[in-house]
Amino acid sequence: MKKGLLALFLTLLLAGCTTHKVDERILYWQAETSEHLKQGASLVQATNFFKSRGLELKCCINGPDISNAYLAREKHVGRFLLVEYDVVILVSFSSTKEVEKFKVQRWGVGL
Repeated sequence: MKKGLLALFLTLLLAGCTTHKVDERILYWQAETSEHLKQGASLVQATNFFKSRGLELKCCINGPDISNAYLAREKHVGRFLLVEYDVVILVSFSSTKEVEKFKVQRWGVGL
């Protein structure tokens, strides 16, 4: 009986695995951003780009390999076991508020 419940529990957890959706959205955002948000675009253009796709570009984030960055976040895209994933697009701007580079990442939250 315990083995059956454990098997059922594990099956339900794995059935809820939707990391493929996260991968699809990462590819989508990489393609869209590469095509429509070119280096040198203004902060206003970047804000409008994300707004037209249903996301808000928010200030400010710095990290070891990105600075003066803004982020746009597509929340609750997928999950694996007890971790839920967002897709985050980080856009680094120059001191004149022009796009320098971008990164698309998955951020997971959970146990």
